[in-house]
Amino acid sequence: MAKCARRLDFSGIINERWKTVAKEYIAAQMAPGQQAVRTLPYANRTVRVVNSLYDELLQLVRWLNWLTTQGVGELGEVTGHHCMSLAQYRATHRPNGKKTHDRPSVRREWLR
Repeated sequence: MAKCARRLDFSGIINERWKTVAKEYIAAQMAPGQQAVRTLPYANRTVRVVNSLYDELLQLVRWLNWLTTQGVGELGEVTGHHCMSLAQYRATHRPNGKKTHDRPSVRREWLR
């Protein structure tokens, strides 16, 4: 396992409120039996370890930072339009923000 994948780094998330959301989400993935998580109807029921959450955190950082740039400050404000717009953006831009050719497979990945 790569050294960078051994530690979950939330510092890339711009908005402090989103950083808290990300930490709670990742913690819930690592402790699905915890009382607050166990009562959620669609919560993951399988324990996940740090290295399996590394890639998911990278995607979460991109999504939450994109929401910040769109002026979205809480989950209740996220609409289907935001999801479609992000999928389109990710299909035409690399993770570093540089424009690229349209990649339909990336769009599908973000919409699943």
